[in-house]
Amino acid sequence: MPGQERVIRIRRPYLDLIAAGTKTIEVRVGYPSMRKIHPGQLVVFESGDARYRTRVTEVVEYPSFDAMLDAEDLEAIGSEGMSRAELLAACREIYPLEKERLGVLAIHLRLAPVAGGRLGCAGSLRSRLPAHGRHGLTRPPREGRRTGGARRARDMTLCKQKIAFRYR
Repeated sequence: MPGQERVIRIRRPYLDLIAAGTKTIEVRVGYPSMRKIHPGQLVVFESGDARYRTRVTEVVEYPSFDAMLDAEDLEAIGSEGMSRAELLAACREIYPLEKERLGVLAIHLRLAPVAGGRLGCAGSLRSRLPAHGRHGLTRPPREGRRTGGARRARDMTLCKQKIAFRYR
């Protein structure tokens, strides 16, 4: 389906590195669904309620994590200063040997613009709140209507947390 975004769940520390622009290579094993990822595709990485939109620039396949770590930029895969041994251990902690045998994909990416020309943050919770519930502003409910106050309060709290995280 051309033009459709792909959503991939990721551990929060790695999502933070993508958001900072330092992690530009995501490593996955060769599941059939991952093999469908192609250059130019939009991929949204998410962890909890944080989401960042990226565009795939290249996908390179390797027979093993060792081969991938020999060929790719280590700092683009993990945090600055991580050794090759630490990256290999992290990859093998996530994917056991039988999964590595499916092949290893190095998915090169860059943050993609979202509405307003900002980079990265996609699907913000603000966009899912009713217009009157954004920015902490509320209006009184109409006579005889249920307010749904608990849900609205929860959504507003999540929205405020999301905004605070974005501007850290």
